Amino acid sequence: MSDQGPTDNGQAPPATSSVAMIARGHRSAPQFTKDMMRNPLYLERYFKELEATLANAHITESRRKKEYAVHYPDVEQAEAWKALTEYDSDESDYDTFKKAVHCIYFGDTGRLYRLRDLKALCEEYRQKGFNTIGEFRNFHRKFLSIYKYLTDTSDYSEREASRMIWCTFDPRLTQAVQTRLDIKCPDADDNIYP
Repeated sequence: MSDQGPTDNGQAPPATSSVAMIARGHRSAPQFTKDMMRNPLYLERYFKELEATLANAHITESRRKKEYAVHYPDVEQAEAWKALTEYDSDESDYDTFKKAVHCIYFGDTGRLYRLRDLKALCEEYRQKGFNTIGEFRNFHRKFLSIYKYLTDTSDYSEREASRMIWCTFDPRLTQAVQTRLDIKCPDADDNIYP
């Protein structure tokens, strides 16, 4: 492992840290590729891994942090990031650059997910249906990630989430469940079920 981050002139930055940076392509190096750009969690993970690697190598100067930020992604992503004015500007620190990168993929809202992401997930699975418990588990994992983010950052309620999940299921299943609930709990308030 060597300190191989590029500078604008193609040379490696000076090796002043006591611990070398991980080489690009190494299995433990931070990665961000074209395939990952649709999911904001991959970009978040990339920056967390990069920052842990930078901290381990005692790299704190913004210019060097930005150079390493563009060192690890695939060429297409790196070139887009280098084109940002926040990359070249010495007035823009690393955090400002990181926000600008985030805006390329997800806009300037700073939000990882929106309600429409949850609706799109539910609609996708409503159309596909669940043929196995594994497919439902996959949906549920994705749903929980988005739901937790929405409830932590907005006024999204558990009741709204329940309704959304309920509508994701095949209507024959929801009708059978509703019928069974009506038999088992005839005096229950109709508003407690989605």
